[in-house]
Amino acid sequence: MAATTDVASRTRSVRTALGRSPLAADALLVVGLAALGAVSEIVLVASAAPWAPSPPFIVLWAVGFCLPLLARRRFPCTVLLVCAVHVWFFWAAAQPDEFMMLLVLGVAAYSVGAYARRRRAVWSGVVVLVLLLLLVATGVAADLITPVAAVVKTLLNAQPYVVGGALGVTVRRLREYRAELEDRNAELAVQREANEQRAVLEERVRIARELHDVVAHHVVLMSVQAGVAHRLFDDRPAEARTAVAEVQDGGRRAVAELQRTIGVLRENAPTEGPDAPSPGLDRLPALVEQVRRAGLPVELTVTDARVDDGLGVSTYRIVQEALTNTLKHAGPARATVDVRSGPDGVEVEIVDDGAGTPAADGGGRGLVGIRERVAMHGGRLDVGPRDGGGYRVHAVLGRG
Repeated sequence: MAATTDVASRTRSVRTALGRSPLAADALLVVGLAALGAVSEIVLVASAAPWAPSPPFIVLWAVGFCLPLLARRRFPCTVLLVCAVHVWFFWAAAQPDEFMMLLVLGVAAYSVGAYARRRRAVWSGVVVLVLLLLLVATGVAADLITPVAAVVKTLLNAQPYVVGGALGVTVRRLREYRAELEDRNAELAVQREANEQRAVLEERVRIARELHDVVAHHVVLMSVQAGVAHRLFDDRPAEARTAVAEVQDGGRRAVAELQRTIGVLRENAPTEGPDAPSPGLDRLPALVEQVRRAGLPVELTVTDARVDDGLGVSTYRIVQEALTNTLKHAGPARATVDVRSGPDGVEVEIVDDGAGTPAADGGGRGLVGIRERVAMHGGRLDVGPRDGGGYRVHAVLGRG
């Protein structure tokens, strides 16, 4: 068992080495074919030939016949033509049945099929066919063979060209197919990497959007209520304490929202129930009440709150971001929130009559988040100042 494993390992090593050095493989092929031809010529053919060439001549002849195969990969058509012309020497020596000749021609024809350009390969085949027919015709004209034997000889001598060429074309197609598969695998790998990077980027954007929506809303509420407490601290301490309590309560809500948002990134984070990180339309009244306590009068109208979770979350976040912008930029104002649900999606409109605009919102991240949520549902968005004053956010979200 160990000996078999060792032999297999050595065979793989030799095969790898030859694969890395094609010239060495061709040199080994030339040596093998030349040795085979010399031995067969000396032992089998020369003894039956009308004349008996010396063994050194036979060895030189075999080496000379096989030597062009060293260039079979780079100049396959030239090598085939040289070998085809060399066949005439076999016939001149009355040795047309030498099987080493068939092997060399087969290897040369294989090389044309495997490595030559298609047009050159076709022309090489035509030239070889003409040479073969001329060779047979010469034998018939010299009364060396009969016409019937000439046909048989033509078919037999065409075998190495046909078999070797067909095998070379097959190997060539397999090589091209493998290269095509490798290219496709490389393209798929690049595409897979791009998809992974895109997925990571989308996830980062989603997380950033959720954190912005959660943190910005509560921080703005806390900032407004803290300002109220500061103004009322001396004259109306009771109301100031109420505002401070609201700040404290807002901080607890912000922490809770952050914990729920971060929890969705964990493997076993809940996605339903009271601890779910996804608020929906049912939580809009509580959101509006928080904004009212912060000093912004808001009127809420919700028509048919039965929507799927994705639309509910996006609608909630759009309303939250719009009211947060109103608190930050509108100054003394009033706001209305109108949410209408239908079979095709959800339409939401937030309007205020303040004097400010969200344009100064730190690069507009809030509005960017609104646009991303609307685009995610294939909807449309219309935002901007109103002609009579104030600001309007109007979004239509489809059900996908």
